[in-house]
Amino acid sequence: MTKKNGIEYLLEINEKNSADFVKQEEARVIYRRMYGTEFAALKCMDGRLLFPDLTQTPLGIIQPYRNLGGVFHLGWPFFQQAIEGWKKYADSKDRDSVVFVTYHFSRGDKHRGCKGHGYDTDKARESSLQLKKEFDFVYGPAQVQSRNKLFAILVGIETDWESLILHGENGQTLDLAQVSDSSDENVSNLLKSLYPSIYAVAPNVIRDFVPLAKGNILHAQGIIKSNRPVQEADHREWIVAIGRGFDWLHEPNKALIVGPWQDNLSDPIRTAVSLVKHNKEEGLLNGGKIVLLTSGIYREPHGEEPRLAELKSRYLKDVAMGVIEKDFKELLPDLEILMTTVDLNTRKINIIK
Repeated sequence: MTKKNGIEYLLEINEKNSADFVKQEEARVIYRRMYGTEFAALKCMDGRLLFPDLTQTPLGIIQPYRNLGGVFHLGWPFFQQAIEGWKKYADSKDRDSVVFVTYHFSRGDKHRGCKGHGYDTDKARESSLQLKKEFDFVYGPAQVQSRNKLFAILVGIETDWESLILHGENGQTLDLAQVSDSSDENVSNLLKSLYPSIYAVAPNVIRDFVPLAKGNILHAQGIIKSNRPVQEADHREWIVAIGRGFDWLHEPNKALIVGPWQDNLSDPIRTAVSLVKHNKEEGLLNGGKIVLLTSGIYREPHGEEPRLAELKSRYLKDVAMGVIEKDFKELLPDLEILMTTVDLNTRKINIIK
């Protein structure tokens, strides 16, 4: 694929991944009947961090929230609104919910870790820990909670073996790649020891966590046994993606994703564009185009939601172009723009003319 056909490439990727999502509808329904807890993952935009693969679960079971470096703040108004909306959905289904607050690293080479934190695993972990504390402050056991509870769990993602590092309540950690016994009983006991307070008030959450942890144990064991070459993070990104609904866009080293979470979007957009500019100057784009991709989401295809999503996508494009035209004019001749909306029922994108 030459990036002169960047938009065509994105349309092909979306068509394929949307078809995969639709194909797994029955699997999602069956899974939901068995396990009621809602799960979400706050994570970096790195395309290697694909939770359905990591946990061997159907697409759409774990709700992803993505941003540069996996950096979020529960005080950001729109992020706060998105989390509250997600929790209210769980409440409406009479479900408890779990947020995985994540950071990622490589056990073999720090430069395969998170570029957003300067490849500093301690810094990335501390940032995620601070975010977990924000969730604990709002939703934690010391607070008065609704009938349905929200728990935040700190999770490291090791990208060489694709294993999850679970951080327990008392400072202990468990690398699931090191667990040899993947029986339900053993995994359940491990989770109970890591999260005794969760088990005390919501044993159903631990029960529903078991298949995710077990899936990762089996996944990591498969990676280790295959002795596959390590997937390098060579950071040749040429897409600046702004908005929500990028579940379908999880190709490594292709996109820098800016979630629409904070008040001043110009700063993270400027960071993302500067990284793409660097890649271009270093000759990493092979003379190809740069794509600005914006997205608004909707779930109800009838009524106002699709039109609101279109206005959101147009607004994000205008904000991004304001930054590019002011600070990165030299990129304009190589820039292609793709404004979209995403149907969350299918993950299919619609092109805004």
